[in-house]
Amino acid sequence: KDNIENNNNLATILPLRKDIIIPKTVPIMKKSIEKRTRYGKLWGMAREATLLVLDSDDHEMKHLLQDYINRKKGQ
Repeated sequence: KDNIENNNNLATILPLRKDIIIPKTVPIMKKSIEKRTRYGKLWGMAREATLLVLDSDDHEMKHLLQDYINRKKGQ
């Protein structure tokens, strides 16, 4: 009889949920995804600007990019 009662008690006990463990690589993966998204947006803008420059024979973009590159290299 004690064995039956023990089995009934065990059946009513719910298993505990395990704590959710976030691997250390998740923040790194999120940063990588965000960087890839920013890269895609910037690349799209650069492509569109390049096409506009080629159509209008404008040198403004070339000067803007060169100034930006020189500024960033000097930091």
